Amino acid sequence: EWKLDETGGTVANDTKNNYDATVSGGAAFIAGKLGNALNLNNGTAGIGGKYAQMPSNTALNDVQEGNYTISAWFYPYSEPPNTGTDNAFWAIVSKSGQHMGLVYNSVGKFSARHYLTGNVLELAQDTQIYPTGAWYHVASVVSKTQGTVKIYVNGALRATENFPPDSAAREYGTTPFRIGRAQTTWAADGRVDQVRIYNRALTNAEVDDLSNESSSNLGPTLRVGWMGMDGHIGEGPGGNTGEPIYRVVQWNPHAEGLANVPATIALADQKDILLLAYTPGGPGNFGAGTPGGFNLPDYEAKLNTLAEIPEFNDAVARGRIHCYMGDEPNREIWDNSSGQNTWTPVLFNRAARENKERWPTCLTYGRLSPEILHTGWGGNGPPAGGYDALDYGWLQYNAANRKAGLTIGQAISQQKAFADSVDVGVAFSMNMVNSGLRTNLDGVTACWDSDLNPNTATGVVIGNPAQSPYSEGQRVPCNQVSNIPTSQNLMVNPNWIRRIAEVGALDSEIPFLLYWSYPSEAAGSGVLQNYVFRSDFVAAFDDAIADGAMRTNFVGFRNPKP
Repeated sequence: EWKLDETGGTVANDTKNNYDATVSGGAAFIAGKLGNALNLNNGTAGIGGKYAQMPSNTALNDVQEGNYTISAWFYPYSEPPNTGTDNAFWAIVSKSGQHMGLVYNSVGKFSARHYLTGNVLELAQDTQIYPTGAWYHVASVVSKTQGTVKIYVNGALRATENFPPDSAAREYGTTPFRIGRAQTTWAADGRVDQVRIYNRALTNAEVDDLSNESSSNLGPTLRVGWMGMDGHIGEGPGGNTGEPIYRVVQWNPHAEGLANVPATIALADQKDILLLAYTPGGPGNFGAGTPGGFNLPDYEAKLNTLAEIPEFNDAVARGRIHCYMGDEPNREIWDNSSGQNTWTPVLFNRAARENKERWPTCLTYGRLSPEILHTGWGGNGPPAGGYDALDYGWLQYNAANRKAGLTIGQAISQQKAFADSVDVGVAFSMNMVNSGLRTNLDGVTACWDSDLNPNTATGVVIGNPAQSPYSEGQRVPCNQVSNIPTSQNLMVNPNWIRRIAEVGALDSEIPFLLYWSYPSEAAGSGVLQNYVFRSDFVAAFDDAIADGAMRTNFVGFRNPKP
């Protein structure tokens, strides 16, 4: 991977394999699509000397003999005049001889060129014209296995050329790849950025991901919309409420068991997936608390098995899942005015959807890291004595999401820069009393056990000292927390939003969030509480001892497509 983000010199670093390229002809690094780019202002003769040459080694010498992908961003200054063989094309990334790779032709079209033995050209050429003076993401994807050459522009498959599967490729020996030139001809007139060569054929979705990279260089920028419980989602900055999600998968893990999670999910293109699990407080219409609580590690593990579904894997589970962090206005979830287990979906607050263009984004790495909306209810109606419910749980930092080679602190720091927002956001809204939330960076052994005793577990406070009698960094018992003012929304209160990278010792301790609530309300009044956990925290445990209470966990995944 050659990001071409250097500021000068004659070396273009390969950030993946140390296959650094040599920059020739005085080519400079200037502003690019993502960071800097290589400026190849060679003019229109096709024989300019500004280019970068990759090294000759076994990996790069032989990559075109199997399945492979070449991708780059290209900003053409001019179209090749095609007044002769020297300027018939601009080579973006190419090997010379019988010139293969990514090229831009004299009528403003991109093409992917692949040669078989006997110098047989397999050409996939787009039919659309792409004017000069703009950035385009282009990718050549060759599958020897399937016998296809594909050209993608801005993430879309534009043309496919077929050849007999497993046909041998032309032998190029030690001829190197060049950025911006073939051999001494086809010298590009434009800028090139973010060059990548893969020894496999990327999928449609993976190419689309590359075309949607953010300026942070951490991966694609992704946008999320929260799913309404009516099975619809607001899409676009206008808050369209009529677009369906894939489908809702719904089961009761206590009554049906985790083994009964549907084996397949009906998928549609570029929509969202919502997986809903709910746990009643007990048998019948509420009743006694559920013994043992809800085993969220098993639940999450079951969700991760969805990565074995090819369509789901192609769409979501490539290690990129995004979450939104930002303002969250009050919104209704379900209505149970009947007092029975007949929950009627209610649309979320429309203003939240219409303000989606303000939402920041974030990106995680590794296995699926779901967003979790934890909601607890007290009911409406009898018994006359009102309802009591103790609910507590915690979420552990998902260290598996760290990008390879990064410490926890570094990973959080990069994610923080990417989101340009907070790394840990907790929204808390309620219309009840005696409820609290605290965050914890220590005491993992005590608080991870399934029979957590909040009277004995301890941890380090990272809550807001202005809202708590405890100081920042103070070690306190897990059951000590101050009341939060009624209807307090922590997401819009900066005093309750913490950047955990600022708290030390992250590489020797696993950060986690711990929450609890004990609502108590008069009969018939009803209560509602919401916790929304975002970013790189995953469900660890949740339990409730409930008399007339029910809780639900909503987990939303998003296809990586903005």
